[in-house]
Amino acid sequence: MHESGLVADLVAHAEAMATDPSLITALRFRIGAMAAVTPEGLRHGAAELAAARWGHRPTIEIEQSSDVHDAGALTVTLTAMRVEG
Repeated sequence: MHESGLVADLVAHAEAMATDPSLITALRFRIGAMAAVTPEGLRHGAAELAAARWGHRPTIEIEQSSDVHDAGALTVTLTAMRVEG
């Protein structure tokens, strides 16, 4: 449940930043070292939710930090997105 809610928030954030979410072709996320999220779960969840909402699966890129002292160690953030069109 935690992961699906987080994915929904991240996808909604991308939608809010894009003029037309159907033109989003890639999303890049950063997983903090202590975030309770797996890259596979995030990738799958974001791709499936985007497909349901936008009609296609964007490329999902994930950077995973190993720095437990980083200020974002407990977070998952949308760091970039690519929009075509």
